Amino acid sequence: MSKICPYCGGELLTGYIQSRDGVCWSEKKKLVSALPGLAKDELYLPDGHIGKEVTALNCPKCRVILINYKDYPYDHPIFHKDDKA
Repeated sequence: MSKICPYCGGELLTGYIQSRDGVCWSEKKKLVSALPGLAKDELYLPDGHIGKEVTALNCPKCRVILINYKDYPYDHPIFHKDDKA
């Protein structure tokens, strides 16, 4: 991933998003599952393991944090959301 901010062109600082319970992304605001990976509309980083970190890039000027999950190890249903049956 480029270390140039896509918004302002400034330098991105490499760091980590860390959480005891993991990082969860979902399209809607809702209660997070107690067991990571059960809900098909939630994406847990990194790969559902509790207490891990995710590498992230921070732009202090824009106050934006970018997370690249291209190496996510599972074929998660959320990756096929726009696929036609």
